[in-house]
Amino acid sequence: MTNEHDRAAEHRERFGDLVFDADDLLLLEPFQIRYLEGRVPLADFGELLRAHRHVGRYLRRACPAVAPWLQQTLDAEPPGASLEECEQRVLWEIADLIVYNKAPHAYDALPHHRWDFEAVTSVAALAGTVALDVGAGTGQTAVELSRRARTVFAIEPVGRLRQFVRDRAQRRKRGNLYVIDGMAHAIPLPSQFADVIVCVRSLRNRGNAVGVGGWRLDDEVAELERVVRPGGTIVICSGWLHDEAADRPEHQTLTSPRWGYRHDAYAGYVGQLSRYHKQC
Repeated sequence: MTNEHDRAAEHRERFGDLVFDADDLLLLEPFQIRYLEGRVPLADFGELLRAHRHVGRYLRRACPAVAPWLQQTLDAEPPGASLEECEQRVLWEIADLIVYNKAPHAYDALPHHRWDFEAVTSVAALAGTVALDVGAGTGQTAVELSRRARTVFAIEPVGRLRQFVRDRAQRRKRGNLYVIDGMAHAIPLPSQFADVIVCVRSLRNRGNAVGVGGWRLDDEVAELERVVRPGGTIVICSGWLHDEAADRPEHQTLTSPRWGYRHDAYAGYVGQLSRYHKQC
């Protein structure tokens, strides 16, 4: 798992042209706030909250479940660094969460969005189908689906990203693409609704324990299989290399007897990445 130093360095490399300040935490949505525990350095975050009390008040109101943890951060021993250093360590650690809300164009420009769409079309016939893009991000995959499928629903929990997808669909005149709020483990659509479901870099074992923050892979896969029609296809395109998949917990879960997804490779921006697919 990526440690704090590596993750912050990765974010600086990706988003180094952006400037973050403490008020950017006011952009976070409730489900993102729950990811803070286990992501941000506790003592540094406590220093930030003591200096910006309005941020703590917002986080408590937006997500009451984190109130005890916020108090724990306030009670933490001061880190012995300047306020500016503490703030920047916190903000760069969670820059990915902030960027979705503050600068979706920066996320949209990342190179991992460049991958071969044949990863989908080689295993799923799209003509005349109802297709879902779950964890749609900025909507690049949803737009590609809409060129081939009859109707596409982009499922995305971040409000700013949903608007970004709507704007993209309007510019591309994709009248068959609909954007709705939802998460992979809670898709607001009926059972057996979709013919094809695509997830690109959106299903991962990451973050903290289930119920605190992070992704809930078993719950997510169960939800995908609830929504897909009998005989429909689920395609999961990961962000990890095909040759390095065996030791990943996500791989072990998806290929386990419980779920039985087929594992092979697709062409990603850094080589052959892991693809998982299944006809249900």
